[in-house]
Amino acid sequence: MGRVAEVILKSHVRMRMMSEKLLVGISPAQFARLGAPGGKVIESNHPAWVYGHLAIYPSRVLTVLGSPMADSVAVSPTFVELFKDGTKCLDDSEGKIYPRMEEITKAFFKGHDALAAFVATLSDETLLKDHPDEARRVNFPVLGAHVNFMLNDHIAFHLGQASAWRRMIGLGSAV
Repeated sequence: MGRVAEVILKSHVRMRMMSEKLLVGISPAQFARLGAPGGKVIESNHPAWVYGHLAIYPSRVLTVLGSPMADSVAVSPTFVELFKDGTKCLDDSEGKIYPRMEEITKAFFKGHDALAAFVATLSDETLLKDHPDEARRVNFPVLGAHVNFMLNDHIAFHLGQASAWRRMIGLGSAV
C-alpha cells in the first residue's frame, strides 16, 4: 500500500466506525422516517436516504479506478433513482418507498468495504495520476483526491445529517 492510500484509509476507518455507531438503536420502522421534534416535521435526510445515497458511489469510483470489482458492488437502477444527488428525502411511514434498512445498509457497507480494500492495493503513482475525467479534474486534480473525498468527506457530510436526525427523534449522540 502506498502512502497516499494509507492516509486515505486511516481516515476512512473512522468513517466506517461512525457509520456503524450511528445505526445503533435505530429500528427498521424509524429508518426512513423524517424527524418530527415536538410534532413538527423537519425536512432533512433520514438514515435510509443517507446510507442509500452513499451506497451508490463505491461502484462508480471503482470504475474510475479500473477495478474489476465495480460491478459486484453496483446498486440497482431503482436504488440510483431513489438516492441519486438531488432527490428529495421522503417520509416513508408505510415502508413502501425505500428498500428495507437491511438492504440499504448491506449495500452501503459492501460497497465501501470493497472500495477501501481496492484502494489498499494502489500505489502512490496510481493515486497521484491526473483524474481521467476533465470535468472532475476541477475539484479532484488527481485520482487520490477523488477517492479521499468519496471515502471520507462525502461520508462525513452525510453522516452529520444522520447524526442530527438521531437527535431530532430523541436517540441522542451515537458517540
